[in-house]
Amino acid sequence: MPRRSMDERDFTLNTHVSRKMRDLAVMALVRNRLKRLQHRPDTLDGFLGRGSEVL
Repeated sequence: MPRRSMDERDFTLNTHVSRKMRDLAVMALVRNRLKRLQHRPDTLDGFLGRGSEVL
């Protein structure tokens, strides 16, 4: 297996780290939104109930 240059290794590491940071940010956002819905169940009930009351 050929050895990679330092620039290629840095690029690979930076890509990996940036993907992990993005994934963590998305997970934190989703967790925050789910906790908000958990503490405000009327929001979800109102959203789901609205469709049946239109007719």
